[in-house]
Amino acid sequence: LHCATLPIKARLQGKGLFMPSSVDSLLCRQPETVEHIFLECWDAVFMWAILQRALKKDLAITACGIRFLPIESEKTLSYDMLMPLGLHSL
Repeated sequence: LHCATLPIKARLQGKGLFMPSSVDSLLCRQPETVEHIFLECWDAVFMWAILQRALKKDLAITACGIRFLPIESEKTLSYDMLMPLGLHSL
């Protein structure tokens, strides 16, 4: 989320690339930004809710919480590895 390397529509248009369609998301008609795709879009909200329910754990689903994953003790399940997997699934 923080390195500005994902080729999202708003960023590509900002670099001067021609976008044949709108920079809005096809699903919810909101501007396609990194935060929107991974945190605010209905699909993202739904996926994070299911993941938290399945794990029975509250995860830090914020831009900061995803950038700086908390590392817990070695004896527990590594929840910090599930965050990138969740982001990849979106």
